[in-house]
Amino acid sequence: GCSGLVSIVIGNGVNRISNLVFYGCKELKDVYCMAEQVPIAEYDIFNNSNIESATLHVPESSIESYRAEKPWNEFKNIIVIDEQSGVQSTTFDNNTISPIYDLNGKRLKMPTKGINIVGGKKFVVK
Repeated sequence: GCSGLVSIVIGNGVNRISNLVFYGCKELKDVYCMAEQVPIAEYDIFNNSNIESATLHVPESSIESYRAEKPWNEFKNIIVIDEQSGVQSTTFDNNTISPIYDLNGKRLKMPTKGINIVGGKKFVVK
């Protein structure tokens, strides 16, 4: 019921999502699912969330699997995660000047595995 939620990042370690998790997220515009293996998801995880107008961003190697599985195939727009989608890959060193944050807004001392925010941009740290 988080009506103001506009973007979700589902980590690559997620393998199951319970029912009604994103119920009522009517402003949802982008869902980034980093998992190469499509997470098992209850059919109603996006009930009342207008996912038909949102974009699902997935790994290139898995796009056809997402297009074939419910509820993921209910997104009208499913695209590959790339620089146009706002998630980028890069390398970091100990001299990174910009503050580094996790997706919850917590400031980090060093980049951590997964998605980090540096200088207002999203980066995938492998």
